[in-house]
Amino acid sequence: IGVEYNIWHNPARPSYTASTLSYTLGDLTESHSGLYEKLSQTTSQSITANYIRHLDEKGSTLKIIADWAGNNTFGTNNNTNQVVHTIGGVAGTPIDSLYRNPSSAYYSYYTLTAAVEHKLSDLTTLSYGTKYSLTDTYSRTDYSYLKGDQWQQLDSYNTLTDYNEHIGALYGIFSTRFASGSSLSVGLRGELTYIPQLNQKYASLFPNISYSHPLNPMQTVIMAASYKRGIRRPSFWNMNPVRTQLSEYSYQVGNPDLRPVYSNEFSLSAILFYRYTITLGGYLQDDNITQISMVDEADPTGRTLKYLHTNINNLYQYYIQLSAPAQLTKWWTMNANLLGVMIDQRIVANDQNDRTFTAQGYMTNTFTLPQKWFIDLTGQFITDAKVGNLTQKGAGNISLAVKKQLLDGNLTIALGLNNILSTSDQRVSSSGAGFTRSY
Repeated sequence: IGVEYNIWHNPARPSYTASTLSYTLGDLTESHSGLYEKLSQTTSQSITANYIRHLDEKGSTLKIIADWAGNNTFGTNNNTNQVVHTIGGVAGTPIDSLYRNPSSAYYSYYTLTAAVEHKLSDLTTLSYGTKYSLTDTYSRTDYSYLKGDQWQQLDSYNTLTDYNEHIGALYGIFSTRFASGSSLSVGLRGELTYIPQLNQKYASLFPNISYSHPLNPMQTVIMAASYKRGIRRPSFWNMNPVRTQLSEYSYQVGNPDLRPVYSNEFSLSAILFYRYTITLGGYLQDDNITQISMVDEADPTGRTLKYLHTNINNLYQYYIQLSAPAQLTKWWTMNANLLGVMIDQRIVANDQNDRTFTAQGYMTNTFTLPQKWFIDLTGQFITDAKVGNLTQKGAGNISLAVKKQLLDGNLTIALGLNNILSTSDQRVSSSGAGFTRSY
């Protein structure tokens, strides 16, 4: 029997973000200078209680686990902005504006799990159980602006989110190992989800299977294959319809009408000499939740962009991954990971498939020198990656560190330099009907 309680509190302290923006149309230039102040405090608590009973001498167990986690966040955001219109090189009178939006959010997460792990033999296990979870979410934000010395409400921007999500599940998993060294695991999970405020109710089945088989007696070459069907429900932050201003002409907002994402994932791996791994696989998602940029319908000028979380028709990713740790010499250790992904996606059902390729890699090198000196050289990169109509531009980074061990290895002193190539800035571009933006 066990009980654990945790509490974490982040007191209110302000944070600031300064921004500038220029917009040019013909001989008109509109320049913005803004300061965004965020002031919030958060308190999080959690309780876990468990009961574990041993059922037999083989090691079979019964586990009953209850969890609760809660989070309270309160705060306000202040946004000041000054705009100057310049026509033909002549600057006009600056125009100041001040907005504020106090907000509060609360969520609680409850779970109750009963699970049995039944040891049929030393090599075979049957696990089964049931789980119930409840997510209780509440969020409210009120917007206003200062006109003269009076605050005016912006009712069209105010939001209130209040909903509960109930999930009940049953599952079973059978796993065994064979005398040849092969192993097999087969499972099935059934779930029923109900969100009364959104009138959503759906049931789903999620099978999974994995199998591995050594190709020689020493098991220096092992083949492994797996398949599973999964679900990813929209998070509170994806569904929360609070408008978060990114700049004077862009904002992001959640979508309470999001549907869950269903996925099929499969892979085939070769594990060589206990260290090298090559994997071919696919991750196929229907109704994938992603952020789409579009022109804000409330802005007649067409300058404001809205970044909305929405379900796109599909997002299929086919990949190859290589992991290769190597001791090249007595003094040179290298670990390289490379990933290549073919992305095949469609935002709406009648669109043509949009196929792009992205690659990323990570490599660490450690050079051992005399007198317990070491040099670490680390590099990573990613090429352009497009999801929906947003493209994250490629970036890279190289870091170098020199280390010295003292006191028989109990003390290490390190001096490092990060981002030697200065190419790690994150840049995102978006394009759609009648617009192209980058930031």
